[in-house]
Amino acid sequence: MKIHGSCRLNISFPATGCQKLIEVDDKRKLHTFYEKRMATEVAADALGEEWKGYVVRISGRNDKQCFPMKQGVLTHGRVRLLLRGIPVTDQGELERESENLYGVALRMPI
Repeated sequence: MKIHGSCRLNISFPATGCQKLIEVDDKRKLHTFYEKRMATEVAADALGEEWKGYVVRISGRNDKQCFPMKQGVLTHGRVRLLLRGIPVTDQGELERESENLYGVALRMPI
């Protein structure tokens, strides 16, 4: 269970437009986020004293190659999906395109 480097968490409050980017170097602080799914609410007490009493919702993730998570993909790892693409002709034919995505469940190596 080795995490290389640190993990950056972007915590935002959309009602006011406020957001804060924090870096977490201690892997024990991140254990509360592991094995959770997207849209799960998690107590942020493990992040430190200043986050006591706060509840955060997991809304997504990007890895080092910037592949995003997608709601509805029930897997831990990266998958390649064939998605509906953009219109190619005036008759409404669509060109399908595949995309690399992560499933909604977070695993240990983020």
